[in-house]
Amino acid sequence: MLSIDTKIQMSAMRSLLGNVTPTLRSASIEVSETTIFWRCIYDNTATKDDLELAQIAGTEIIADFPSPWDIDEDIRIKPFPDSLDNLKHMIYLRLEPKTPLNQLA
Repeated sequence: MLSIDTKIQMSAMRSLLGNVTPTLRSASIEVSETTIFWRCIYDNTATKDDLELAQIAGTEIIADFPSPWDIDEDIRIKPFPDSLDNLKHMIYLRLEPKTPLNQLA
């Protein structure tokens, strides 16, 4: 039998099929008791439609888990090269160029 962590990861991966745009920097997920935490971080060029795709993915995730499960969606804008604050399980991570340390200041 699969653990709940494995089930939410598989659900999240499936939810992103057809819902990833170039502005999505990362998507991560974690569970605590009966709450699923879903976080998507977008670049500052994300459109309203891009952000809506993250909500659609969240809806697809929670549809896999009957009551008493709930979802907490956290959709953020953090432009590159700002650091990512990801949850426990990384579902998607965009390839981004390495930024020399002298350019971060």
